[in-house]
Amino acid sequence: MSSVTKSTITVADSYDQFALAAGNFGNGIYHQAEWRGIFEIYGLRTHWLVARRNEQPVGLLPLVFQSSRLFGHRLVSLPWVDEAGAMGDQDAVDALLQHVVLLANQCGNNCGAIVKQPVLSEPLGDFADWTRDEGEKVLMWRRLTKCPNELWDEFSPKVRNQIRKAEKNGLRTERGGAELVEVFYQVYSQNMRDLGSPSHSLKFFQELIDAFGERAWFYCTRHDGIAVGVGLVLDNRPSLDIPWASSLQAYNRLCVNHSMYWQILSDACEAGYERFHFGRSSVGSGQHKFKKQWGAEEAPLVWLNYSRDSEPTANNTPAAVREKYDLAQRVWSKLPLWLSRRAGPHIIRHVP
Repeated sequence: MSSVTKSTITVADSYDQFALAAGNFGNGIYHQAEWRGIFEIYGLRTHWLVARRNEQPVGLLPLVFQSSRLFGHRLVSLPWVDEAGAMGDQDAVDALLQHVVLLANQCGNNCGAIVKQPVLSEPLGDFADWTRDEGEKVLMWRRLTKCPNELWDEFSPKVRNQIRKAEKNGLRTERGGAELVEVFYQVYSQNMRDLGSPSHSLKFFQELIDAFGERAWFYCTRHDGIAVGVGLVLDNRPSLDIPWASSLQAYNRLCVNHSMYWQILSDACEAGYERFHFGRSSVGSGQHKFKKQWGAEEAPLVWLNYSRDSEPTANNTPAAVREKYDLAQRVWSKLPLWLSRRAGPHIIRHVP
């Protein structure tokens, strides 16, 4: 199926052509075709849209179809990351979004769509049928210096003291690949349970690290040989991103996260990255304050939403959704760890 716009751009759903065209749009990790195999772990159907003008690729948009009675039906670009939206010029993006509307209408079940545009890209125009999500979450990011020493000098005395405290407490942070995946998962899944959130499966992270090779790696902070903090970073040049990070709450007094993030930031400077993306946070939350102390800036998340059901009901108003979410968090945090690890992937596969 394809759609045609007034600028003679055609859009087709073609995984093979998407993989071939991806190199024409830079090296951004969220637009790489390897994600298809990662989403297949959860049995999620994918659509890889390529926009062409005169047979030349001028735009890309990866999509994943999520469907459940609890969370509804939607197309997302992409679940679990902050920015994997439509790439190309204004006409190409417009054609891609038109095609998403066609796909959503064909999916039935009142299917909607979420397109997560690159956060620090050029401003977008207005698009018919789409609304911008102006929620409370922002992307936290900061520019990096050419060497770690310059970055150190830019930190506040409080941050420098907490890094020194982590060192005095005997914390050490290492970097590695597939050999650390199970260590990462043990800490990550326990922390997610304690926070009241479902976790991905171990297989998800195994597939991700295998798919991206040297573009994805783990950090692990240890105390007396025990893994107490972990992070998974992705090479998304010019930025280094950390979409998943966790630490054991019982060790937070040792400044675990300060040890880990200082090592990650140091390595990022030495590797020549221009920016570090701390990930999204709710404004005013503990995570938001932690990231801000590193000199991180706020950037609004540009999430475009399409829905054929725009009228709120008593069950989907923001207050009602928050109440149900808070209750679910409290219940989930009380689950046995083995049960949360087994049940988590069945839930998170439906979360955008």
